[in-house]
Amino acid sequence: MCNEYNQDTMVLTVPPNIAIKVLEESEDIFIRHCPCRLETGNCKQNDTEICLLFENASEEALKNAKLVSKTQALTKLEEARNRGDITHIFYKKDDKKITEICSCCDCCCSILRKMKMNGFENFKQSGYIVDTEPEKCTLCSECVDICFFGARSIEHEKLILNENLCFGCERCI
Repeated sequence: MCNEYNQDTMVLTVPPNIAIKVLEESEDIFIRHCPCRLETGNCKQNDTEICLLFENASEEALKNAKLVSKTQALTKLEEARNRGDITHIFYKKDDKKITEICSCCDCCCSILRKMKMNGFENFKQSGYIVDTEPEKCTLCSECVDICFFGARSIEHEKLILNENLCFGCERCI
């Protein structure tokens, strides 16, 4: 099963700086190969060792993980950000303890595929919205093309952000 998303776990799409804060405040950090990337077998990203886990992760998830330093984890997160991966934080519903941070690609991630198939409006948003600086916008449409959630468009020579579709991943900036 990809990640630990089930009836006992919630997932939120967050900007990378939130994941960095979680890593900086964590004691033990583990890394494992991404089950989604391994399952599909045709990931356009070549890095499968990308899922960061914490002591609150399930025993099953941790058995295939290895302990890494905070520096190594932060490096993995930065590499994922540079590739354009979308950051997800998984946490337990009952006690809200974070179990995992995943850097998800749009070609393999089971969560992103479910979101696209079922409609983004059916998924809980984290409350983070991308901050756009209109004076810097050249209307190149690069942010429109990269937005997985379809939150950006250009209409009447103006950049539009649909906050109902923005999950705040910051992939577009």
